[in-house]
Amino acid sequence: MNVDKSWKYKQRKALSEETRNLIREAALQRKPMSMESRLNCAVNVKPITNTNLDGTNPQSFSSLIEASKVIECNEKKKRLDEH
Repeated sequence: MNVDKSWKYKQRKALSEETRNLIREAALQRKPMSMESRLNCAVNVKPITNTNLDGTNPQSFSSLIEASKVIECNEKKKRLDEH
């Protein structure tokens, strides 16, 4: 079977109610992802450096989310300040 055809077949195939319930239960029992795992999965993560206005006290962070948590500033506020 061609790869494209098998993918389309799997896409149309409906799961039984029992299978959906088993998947749902397994998902509910999973532990939350650690911050390290979340950062590894992030797509457009860029390292940033936060400094005072006079250029002193530089702080480097691996992502905007990490920086917003450390300096206790909302991530959305930081994104707005970038533009």
